[in-house]
Amino acid sequence: MQPYTDFSTVFQEGYTFQYDIPYEGLQNVTISVHTLGELVLTSGKVTACDPLMDVEPRRYFVQTVEPGRYPVIVSVATFMPRQDKRLACTMLRISESSPVRWEHAIWHDTPPLKDNQMCYYGVDSATGCFMDVDAAQAIQAISTKTIGREEFNATMSNELLQNCIYADYPNTRWAILQIEEFVNNLVHEYYPDVDWSDVDINNPTKANLIAFTSGWGDGGYPSFWGYDASNQLVSLVTDFGIFAEA
Repeated sequence: MQPYTDFSTVFQEGYTFQYDIPYEGLQNVTISVHTLGELVLTSGKVTACDPLMDVEPRRYFVQTVEPGRYPVIVSVATFMPRQDKRLACTMLRISESSPVRWEHAIWHDTPPLKDNQMCYYGVDSATGCFMDVDAAQAIQAISTKTIGREEFNATMSNELLQNCIYADYPNTRWAILQIEEFVNNLVHEYYPDVDWSDVDINNPTKANLIAFTSGWGDGGYPSFWGYDASNQLVSLVTDFGIFAEA
């Protein structure tokens, strides 16, 4: 399987092209590129998921990365005249070297895929992320206790979130803490549908997660490993598929 998106252009600051959105017409698209922070990889086993709905420490990519700190970069597409911005792709940059080929990122426990099948993660809260398996394990430990509405309100200091989030995420302590952390750290200067947050999980390993909005919203999204001309691993990119082969 190949990416939906042309990664060679979508991470070029100021790159422009035209894209025809079904039922909305031809759009002028301009790309902007932003560094969100550094992802701390403690085990080197990387996972990508919806951090509010589907954190599963047993699911991680077959390919591993040397433990360390790596920048997470996003590509944001501005659509005109639609007057909209969307996060197109996210990259975990492992090396400064340029990728020349892409390989579908597969979960370590995935059975052999047939032609045109893809390995992806599901999004149900319009949010994706990168994290180390150690971070996922810490989150799972936080999530073991369910809480009621009274404790929810005491935990969630943001009154707006008290009123609108509980019905959607009534049982998971981690979801509550993560939502507030995410909302309090959102990057609002870009556009309401393009937000991200570097979340400290407060666990002994120091592993964090970097969360971000997911393209047009909910769906299933694949990731791809990038390799340079020397066949060295240089990046991991999640493709939110907002346009294909642009």
